[in-house]
Amino acid sequence: MRDYEIASILSVELDESGLAALTERIASWIAAAGGEVASVDNWGRRKLAYPIKKQQEGHYVFWYASLPPAAPAEIERQMRLNEDVLRFMVVRAELPPPPEEEETQEEQVEGESAEESDVTGEADADSGTDAEELASPELDTPETNADESAPVA
Repeated sequence: MRDYEIASILSVELDESGLAALTERIASWIAAAGGEVASVDNWGRRKLAYPIKKQQEGHYVFWYASLPPAAPAEIERQMRLNEDVLRFMVVRAELPPPPEEEETQEEQVEGESAEESDVTGEADADSGTDAEELASPELDTPETNADESAPVA
């Protein structure tokens, strides 16, 4: 099984029940082809960049699914035959992580950044003494006086 992203633009002439029925029908095509829908991302009604079939807007819906290698051809055939599908695209992609995993990853990142800030703070405290030493260099060395008196070209 390979992971696919199925992007589609559906007609705005569909009412809410018709849109829900069409998204369920496409999900059933995925299941009939031997695939498994991981998630559905409905972006809603959006303005198109250019008119498609004399329509200025469309419903954007994305499916993330695991499919056998021969299944995308069958799904594309079914979408091509349906008049309510304005445009579609089936590409191999990675599945998005489930929402619970994203939250735990964000918590881990926040936890790591807090630990890193402690480590950075310790380094800043150590470098603070170095900064004080650099702030008050001894001016009576001949190298420093030579650099200051040299003309800048």
